[in-house]
Amino acid sequence: MRAQKQRTTPVSGFTVVEMITVLLLLGVLSAVAISRMVGTSAYEAALLRDFVASQTAHARRHATFRQDVNILLTLTRTAAGLTAVVSGGAEILHRDEWQSDARIDVAGTELITGESLLVGYGGSGYLRTVVLRGAALPHASGIAIAAIGEQLLDLCLHPSGVSRGGQCV
Repeated sequence: MRAQKQRTTPVSGFTVVEMITVLLLLGVLSAVAISRMVGTSAYEAALLRDFVASQTAHARRHATFRQDVNILLTLTRTAAGLTAVVSGGAEILHRDEWQSDARIDVAGTELITGESLLVGYGGSGYLRTVVLRGAALPHASGIAIAAIGEQLLDLCLHPSGVSRGGQCV
């Protein structure tokens, strides 16, 4: 008997490893592309609210420790986002920037590009003054600040501190 020879023909196609690699790369690329097309992220308003809260807490700490000078927090809306400057007298103590498309609303008024919100703290860290568009805002019961993105997130700036969510009473 003669043994039959099997012919081996080259098989064309991709291996399973190659297919999985391509699918993973397509998944990552599509996730990045979709997040860029959507515009504002779902977390952007929350991050902006937390940025404002942390900057006010930073200013209050400076006011508590440096009782010889009043501390001023200046939040300025820029085309790219929000700039926060904490100063005491003529000295800049802290500066930070936040890039965000989310909007910020102070006591029912949207902070537009070029405008600043001024928040002054006294020697004990107590809220002394809040100024928007050159006018002092009544702040005895608190100032409502809202970060507006895909959702509205409230922050209440009151004389003894900051609280998240709910209404300023």
